[in-house]
Amino acid sequence: MSSYNVQAKQIESEVLRYHNQVGWTAMRSIRGVSIWYKKSPHFAGTLYKFECDIDMPDHIVYNIMKPPATTEERLTWDKSIKHYQCLEKLSDELMIGLIITHSAAAGLISAREFVDLYIFKEYMSSSLTDDFDKVSWIYSESVDYPSRPPTNAYVRGRNYPNGYAVSRYRKNPDKCKLTLYLNLDIGGMIPRYLVESAVPGEQVTYIESIKDRAANIRS
Repeated sequence: MSSYNVQAKQIESEVLRYHNQVGWTAMRSIRGVSIWYKKSPHFAGTLYKFECDIDMPDHIVYNIMKPPATTEERLTWDKSIKHYQCLEKLSDELMIGLIITHSAAAGLISAREFVDLYIFKEYMSSSLTDDFDKVSWIYSESVDYPSRPPTNAYVRGRNYPNGYAVSRYRKNPDKCKLTLYLNLDIGGMIPRYLVESAVPGEQVTYIESIKDRAANIRS
């Protein structure tokens, strides 16, 4: 447990460092989601940043995004993945989860599995000059988990420090900003151009699933 606490603090620090960085290169927007990228500091690939506004209260969006206790709770709305499982709840702020992706790029990229440590944090701001008075984060990074070793069934991918933030607008609490930092190595001998063409679209599909779920909850 203590090693996970140490890793959690390191993940949090690293993602907040991304969040405060400048020098991102803009990509094209996809279906209303703005995308930027830069070279990953952790592997020979890309660190992505996704951002969009959602006309929903932040707590609805954040509660959708938090990895739930059961598989059904996630798969009922998230069409961007093939399977999800909570492997272990370590505390109210920490859990270990499994995600298996769909194949991508018309089947050229086979399904991957990721075993990650998730960290849940909320920060409040009392500064009236801030656009946001509350920011809720989900941080994650892949871990070695003895109860779920790699198998021949799926290629084991690796998430380096990732972060998903839901920020509540101070002047309009019925609206929030979603910011995602994606820093993943899907593993295997896949040409880089295939990965770069597939990953942004897959993440936008995830964001659209969040929006659809939020709209259904509120209606």
